[in-house]
Amino acid sequence: MTPNTRGVPADVQECSPSAKLVYLLLDREDALAQQQIRSLAGISEDTTRRVLEELEAADAVLERPHPGDGRCKKYVLTRKLEVA
Repeated sequence: MTPNTRGVPADVQECSPSAKLVYLLLDREDALAQQQIRSLAGISEDTTRRVLEELEAADAVLERPHPGDGRCKKYVLTRKLEVA
C-alpha cells in the first residue's frame, strides 16, 4: 500500500515509496531515531539506512544528536508537509 503523499515536496515525490512513508512518519512525529523509524515503518535496518540516505540526498532530513543517548541520532525534517 502506497501512503497518501499529498503535500509532500516535489524532490521527495521522486524518492522511493519507503522514503515517502518515512517522510510522513517524521512529519507526524517531529523527530525519530533509526530504531523508531524501523519499528513504525516496518522496514529492515538496511532499508532504513538507505531511505535516510535518500532523504538526506533530497535535502529533506537532517541528522541531529539524540538528547537522551549520545550513541544515537535523531532524524528531523528540513521542512514540514506542505498543506494546501
